[in-house]
Amino acid sequence: MVNAQQRVGLSLGELSASVSTAAVLDEVSSQNLKRTFTLFSEALTSSKESYEVMSANDENTLGFTMDLYSKYMDSAKDMLFRRTCKLVEFENASKALEKAKPQKKDQCEQAKKEAEDAYTEITDLASTEMSRFNRQRVLSLQSAMVQYAESRIKNGRDTYAVLLKLLNYVKKADHS
Repeated sequence: MVNAQQRVGLSLGELSASVSTAAVLDEVSSQNLKRTFTLFSEALTSSKESYEVMSANDENTLGFTMDLYSKYMDSAKDMLFRRTCKLVEFENASKALEKAKPQKKDQCEQAKKEAEDAYTEITDLASTEMSRFNRQRVLSLQSAMVQYAESRIKNGRDTYAVLLKLLNYVKKADHS
């Protein structure tokens, strides 16, 4: 969405430059046509600036939050992977204890106990972190959506004011 807004802004800038160039050509065109081209070019430039502000706001609110959320998801995935590795270690220690000969039973029981403790510890930590992550994700997304809506409203008002000003210029030019 942000990239599309930036592309529209760039296209409006290019169109504005082309119209400005056409307005200054000293051909057989009348003053009225030059004035109209100049006004149209100013309107395009204002629209371009509006799109640039809108895309910057979108990127700073929603884009930042989604990027942060993506990084959090990667971190959660890594944590769950480490937990899975500890589970595999615990299962391997349990199997080794079942197959152990009497002289190695004590050593295998100790290894199983250590693996079980490590797995339990990482499971408790993962449970706490995941509930915190889910709570924080909802709060961050809610905050980002509010900021996004507020920036859209402000940008819409600013754009409306600029376009209304340009419309008044056009009306004045039309009566002249």
